[in-house]
Amino acid sequence: MPDVEMLQLDTAIMEKMWVPNAYFVYVQRVERPELLSDASGVTLYRNKTIVHSSLYLTRYTCYMNYKKYPMDTQRCNIRLQSWVDSAISFEVLLSRRVSNAVLTMYVPSTMLLIISWLSLWKAAWSVCRRWSGEEKADLLERTFRALLPAAFCVFNIAYWSYFLTTNDA
Repeated sequence: MPDVEMLQLDTAIMEKMWVPNAYFVYVQRVERPELLSDASGVTLYRNKTIVHSSLYLTRYTCYMNYKKYPMDTQRCNIRLQSWVDSAISFEVLLSRRVSNAVLTMYVPSTMLLIISWLSLWKAAWSVCRRWSGEEKADLLERTFRALLPAAFCVFNIAYWSYFLTTNDA
């Protein structure tokens, strides 16, 4: 607004003015940081509007739903209201990067699972030492052909049935 003239006032004037009592809903803690200079200001505009700004650090409670982790999004409502006047509220949307969760959670877990399964196969190989290499390869191939597709199918059915039946909260 280039044609609006304004005047910066001293913040001590706020002691003589009525200021509505505002409170934060769902807040855990409110702090006013101590800085080298006061982080607040009072501005008087030509149309007799007074704007008071001040710096507060707030920590809110946000209830989260992890049913669709790592493909979840969280919605946090933030509300500032007065006892007498209206309220201001807005919503903060938090979304997760799926690639980060896959790289930090699923890949290491899968690697540990594979290593633990290999230790079970080591015991099976020690029983099969008397067999020829061809017989061992045949046993391993038949086992993988029988177990892996079934395990993959069961995992997919369980995962997608759970994913499709959960509600968006």
